Amino acid sequence: MTTIKVSVHTRDRLKRLADEDHLTMDAALSRVLERAEEARFWDGVRADYARLQADPGEWSDYVGELAEWDSTTSDGLTDE
Repeated sequence: MTTIKVSVHTRDRLKRLADEDHLTMDAALSRVLERAEEARFWDGVRADYARLQADPGEWSDYVGELAEWDSTTSDGLTDE
């Protein structure tokens, strides 16, 4: 265990979240951090796609590669 310094306001907000979800403050904080990390990841993915789409040549290459991969799903085999 460790102690971190937070304002009373922040502590109260965390406590309220924890209480509403029937969690400990540690579990509530962990959940918030996981969601923040996931949001940051998906923001990065969206930014990467935006950069890719901004370059017509690169975007065309990407779409072409997707089409090639999509053709592998029509292999004639039945689903199991």
